[in-house]
Amino acid sequence: LVVLPTSICMFAIISAIISIIISIAQAGKIDKNLNHTDDLGYESVAKKDKKIKMRKFKYIYKQIFGIIIGSLVLLLNLANDIYYYGASIIILLLIILSFRGLVQEHNLIVSSKIPQLNKRGGDENE
Repeated sequence: LVVLPTSICMFAIISAIISIIISIAQAGKIDKNLNHTDDLGYESVAKKDKKIKMRKFKYIYKQIFGIIIGSLVLLLNLANDIYYYGASIIILLLIILSFRGLVQEHNLIVSSKIPQLNKRGGDENE
């Protein structure tokens, strides 16, 4: 089994494409939690503006940049192997940074204080 630099670069590009799909799915879940789109009770009480945001691009631009770098290295067909290894390392680092941002935002959402903890005392009717 011989591992070629081009196959490593192709593996990095394929993993970046898979991570884009995962990032888009997770960004959709994060948007649902932030905007309460799946909570009909919240939407009926809080009448808010429906603004469409391009939040998903915030999570995938790093992977797209990595795919462009890897594709350029493959298309140029450079003679030195260091370019293929460097592009692969850059792609994988950009994937890690992108997932790190997703995890940080998810952690902020799930660690927010629930409204029931703001109540004090025994009689809640006052």
